[in-house]
Amino acid sequence: MAEALLEAKQSGLVYEAKAERSRARETYGHIKQVIVAGGLTPKGRLLHEQSQAAPFAAEPKVTDRDRPEPEIIQLRPTFAGMSIDLKVLWKKWRAKKG
Repeated sequence: MAEALLEAKQSGLVYEAKAERSRARETYGHIKQVIVAGGLTPKGRLLHEQSQAAPFAAEPKVTDRDRPEPEIIQLRPTFAGMSIDLKVLWKKWRAKKG
């Protein structure tokens, strides 16, 4: 987040951003805190407004008809070369019965 704020300053999106870096031996040079003064520039406000105006498109809902039907017998690299999905077999049997 600190690096993003400093990049925003370089891009002209915020007026002032100053970083305070650590002097501890283990974390020398890491940013401890960033102080942002003045807020967003007009360019930054415009970018913020544009990002708020265009919400993400809603994903279409997937119905049960759209989903592929699971296979009971599958060829997989198993001990015998095939596997049987007992869970799917049970669901199909229950659906036919009831």
